[in-house]
Amino acid sequence: MKAIIHIGTAKTGSTTIQRFLRDNLRRLSRAGYYIPMYRPTKQYGFHAYALTQAKHMSEKRLSNYLGIHSQADLEAFQSKFKKKAQGDLARASKKSSHLVLSAEGLSSRNKKEIRRLRELLEPSCSEFVVVIYLRRQDLKRVSQFRNMIKNRGYTSGEVFTEEYVSSLDYYSVCKRWARVFGESAVHPRIFPDSALETYDLIDDFAEVSGIAETSVYPKLKRAGRSNEAWDWRAVEFYRLMNDHLPALVDGKMPSERKRLEEVLKNCFPECEQRRLPRAEAMRFYEIYRESNDKLRDEWFPHQASVFQEDFSKYPENPAPRELSVEEAIFITTRILQAS
Repeated sequence: MKAIIHIGTAKTGSTTIQRFLRDNLRRLSRAGYYIPMYRPTKQYGFHAYALTQAKHMSEKRLSNYLGIHSQADLEAFQSKFKKKAQGDLARASKKSSHLVLSAEGLSSRNKKEIRRLRELLEPSCSEFVVVIYLRRQDLKRVSQFRNMIKNRGYTSGEVFTEEYVSSLDYYSVCKRWARVFGESAVHPRIFPDSALETYDLIDDFAEVSGIAETSVYPKLKRAGRSNEAWDWRAVEFYRLMNDHLPALVDGKMPSERKRLEEVLKNCFPECEQRRLPRAEAMRFYEIYRESNDKLRDEWFPHQASVFQEDFSKYPENPAPRELSVEEAIFITTRILQAS
């Protein structure tokens, strides 16, 4: 089989791609595409199998689902998963031409962990395509900010920091995967809002995976975007709440936070975005200039830059805007009405 391994990165439409695959499992199967799904975490088991350390489990919720709380737990899971997955892959290879895996956390794996994944797949897969979507670093940071508040209990109001974030060094990420699978196997793609020309994400994934060439492609179901953005006032209320309400209790999101989340994301349908200073966004982007230039030279040699560099969406001097007392009272009222 030819393995299509979609590795993220985070905040680049991975949930939309995964939903597209799940919604079309039967038709894609008839077209020769094997998309393994294991309950309750779908394809996350492949990510967990690659890990060398249990402490690399990034989400407590998933570690609870898989029963992984220690190194011994991880090794026991991996032993069982290897037997199950390789048996399924061997059977699938007799009737399928392609394997498709999608797990955005894979993009952060180290070379040893990437090699573990390849060794798991190699008995049944003879060709590999690694698909990685990249988003301009400042745009990704803005998108991550809400998740850091919602899922990690982040309390700082600072979006752009001076800290160097290794996961935003896209050249190094691509090179890690290229050292295991080969340069020609790695296909970095630019997320639509960061690309020099606009395009449809699903059409692009279908093209690079070969799905677009199948007879079933025009008939496949497409869902809308997943993980829609929130209004900045709802995010700010959530951030302030983090000082008083823990993000996780025993590795699980408290029920009151789940209810709060449902109310907040519907409080302001117009979904006004936080107005951030242009200079801060550009300064943050420049931190990764060298990495982006190397990426361009190696994978995008015919482009002047990897990403579009229009920063006009950021105002030069946005007026300071804090959550007003009236807005806080409105949100609180909505929460009380929903309880």
